[in-house]
Amino acid sequence: MHTKRWLISLSFALILSFSVHAQVQEKANIKASLGVTFSTFGDNSLVHFEPLVGAASYSGERFYSLGLDYLVPISQSFDFETGMEYSHHKMMVDPNLPPSMDKPEYPVYLDLVEVPFGLRFNFLDYFFIGAGGLLTLDVNSPEIGAAQTGLGACASLGAKYEFNSGLSAFVNPYMKANALWPFSPDDPHQHLMVTGWRFGFLYRLGGKDD
Repeated sequence: MHTKRWLISLSFALILSFSVHAQVQEKANIKASLGVTFSTFGDNSLVHFEPLVGAASYSGERFYSLGLDYLVPISQSFDFETGMEYSHHKMMVDPNLPPSMDKPEYPVYLDLVEVPFGLRFNFLDYFFIGAGGLLTLDVNSPEIGAAQTGLGACASLGAKYEFNSGLSAFVNPYMKANALWPFSPDDPHQHLMVTGWRFGFLYRLGGKDD
């Protein structure tokens, strides 16, 4: 129930934010962009920042992410970027047990709702660098210490192409560090680290440039 309230509140806050931004942009004649993103190529891992003796080891198996992207120009070179993303991760756990208690690897799954927020710096017409924060809600919290609800960070480097119709496409390699500041008191805490490639399409609200 607590997770559902979190998810509903997060969704409502994001929708309200989009609505406010849209009204402000309409008055200021600023054309924001809204689009969809997809990611599945890359690596995922759960890590401890401090070595632990006797702890189980985790290895990433696969993941995919689907999201909405919202881009607001704030100057000629900078955009504010936010949105919402759902990610599904499969991790393999190798327990560190004595031979008499040996147990084979087994999978755990992470389902996350992420809200990134940050700045894009655009350069040379076709490229951009992005960096910012990451608010993560862990929907299923599979194991103690592995819950990813908290604040993290993300960074990316990408290429884009803008069509005269108002549609644009982009691709960017990225890095995410989840739960650098976790909301749960678990100690020691594991952090989901992700590197991957994101593909997206954006449409400029208000249509093509005048």
